[in-house]
Amino acid sequence: DDLLSLSGKRAKVVSMRLAEVASRIVLFDMGVISYHLGRFDDSLVLFKKFASYFPGREVYSNIGAIYLQLAYSKFRAARNPESFPFALSFGIENKTRAENINISSKGFTESAYREYNDLLHTAVENLKKAIAYDPFYEAAKNNLGCAYIIESKYYDAVSTLEDALKLTPDSARIQNNLGVAYIMLGQTVESQGLIDKAEKILTAAKNQNQQ
Repeated sequence: DDLLSLSGKRAKVVSMRLAEVASRIVLFDMGVISYHLGRFDDSLVLFKKFASYFPGREVYSNIGAIYLQLAYSKFRAARNPESFPFALSFGIENKTRAENINISSKGFTESAYREYNDLLHTAVENLKKAIAYDPFYEAAKNNLGCAYIIESKYYDAVSTLEDALKLTPDSARIQNNLGVAYIMLGQTVESQGLIDKAEKILTAAKNQNQQ
């Protein structure tokens, strides 16, 4: 009788918790809308609030992606276009399972670099947290790979993006980012073989986009 009573109480608590999470999905949805409107600060507040109710892979991936977007903007602004003539492809998840490099000659100021570095560090932290929730979550791995490219951690970027591509072999977005990672790594270690490999990967990404 005691066990049945305890089981009933636990079931009731779980049911109440699920109902609470369901009622908060609007926070996630509003976070997505704010992101697409370019209101990143509002989006972060909404996603962080939702994470306090449902700390799942999508919400931490999205938080990481926003910090990555902010860091990437500063990264591009501080570089001459010819020093990094590539575009990285990353973004946020629109749905949650609860519903169902070197500083360029252009340069940073000291305070701008500190802000950029903090944003990038926070992005990586949250993306790793998303992957810890789900090691097979290719979207977070793709975003983390982009963060490693920006950090000039090209070996880590290649490894992470290779893992992501194994999970989604036909993803043009991941192929694009992996190609960029191989180019940057090839230039760093002066390996034409890696650059040739990058060209093949980028060609495959282009073909995927044309299909």
